[in-house]
Amino acid sequence: MKSEHIHIRIDGPETSEHFSPPQDPLGELTPYQMQFRRFCYEQNRTVRIGVGPESREISLFPDVCLLMEWLPDKLAALEGGHPTTLDFPERQMAIQFVPRGTDVVATIEKFGSDPASTVCTVDLESASQALDGFIKEVMGLAVEAGYLTTTQVRQLVGTVD
Repeated sequence: MKSEHIHIRIDGPETSEHFSPPQDPLGELTPYQMQFRRFCYEQNRTVRIGVGPESREISLFPDVCLLMEWLPDKLAALEGGHPTTLDFPERQMAIQFVPRGTDVVATIEKFGSDPASTVCTVDLESASQALDGFIKEVMGLAVEAGYLTTTQVRQLVGTVD
């Protein structure tokens, strides 16, 4: 099977009007986590994820917002040869990555009233670089917009550049 690539691209503005602003009524989130959620809500963008021939749209809020604190650990697991799943509950979608040598078997599953599943083989290095680049790009945008400092980003996700 031919190895495909993964790409993640942040596109134009996306409305957040059908979502409530982020809140933390129980005080469980750190100030940095709340600032990141505010960034995603107030600066919401469409994000296009392409895995092999398949392309799906998600948004910074709520999709990336809910995933970001776990994404560095999921990337580390993938790079360590362990299966990992990116869950997007608001989109009723999940992307599962199962490493196989220098490749990854990627399964995009869509749930709900019109379930579907797409499987392709993705180059492991390409997947790793795309996920790492995405983390850095999103966090860089949050820093540029003044929601976080580079020190806060390191505390949130352990990376910045």
